[in-house]
Amino acid sequence: MTTLLVWAGLVVFAWKFAPEGSPELERTILGALLRGGTTPDGDSVNSVFFSLFNVMGVWPAVYAALLIPGGRSGNGVPAWPFVTASFGLGAFALLPYFVLWQPDAEPLPARSDLGRAARALDSRITALLLLLAAAGLAANAATAGSTSWASYGQLISESKLVCVTSADFLTLTLMAPAWVLNDAGRRRWALGDGLLNGLAVAPLFGPLLYLLLRPGLPARRPEGGARAGGAGE
Repeated sequence: MTTLLVWAGLVVFAWKFAPEGSPELERTILGALLRGGTTPDGDSVNSVFFSLFNVMGVWPAVYAALLIPGGRSGNGVPAWPFVTASFGLGAFALLPYFVLWQPDAEPLPARSDLGRAARALDSRITALLLLLAAAGLAANAATAGSTSWASYGQLISESKLVCVTSADFLTLTLMAPAWVLNDAGRRRWALGDGLLNGLAVAPLFGPLLYLLLRPGLPARRPEGGARAGGAGE
């Protein structure tokens, strides 16, 4: 119920309360983002928002790695349609899956039972690449300067795109600890509760580091064990 209320609140906020930016401003920002951060006139989009916008491509990949290889729903609802949609819609697409999701009593799937995409999501190489991408984007925002940060704050109050994207980022950040802890429990994390809790609550980089450190899935199912494939096959 709480997750449903969060989803409804996010939708209502985006629809009713986010600022209505001028169509020209929204087109300029979106066009610059799609061109790699530069408008046709050669002007650069705000550096802080450029980083945030691109981080919104990292977050869905983090959730994909938490949900698809070993975090399937006990009622059989597949994660991949919601995760795929989240690359364009963020939390607006993921929250409905969280509402439908139920704990799974089946054993973890073996890597041999997963499809290629799910095995890639379970890979530490993928986690490292995501961590490096996020670090680069964070460095870009951190070195943007006070003027860019002030401009970003102003854009939040002037642009629906900037405001809703920022709210989307915040929502994904707040929802992540529960899914890190769920995945860690399923994989029988054994590196200490203090480290796990710290990784779970640290924004973005905590979950990324968790993906690097988490126990891998078993290579194969035990003989006679129930097949526990699921999403990502």
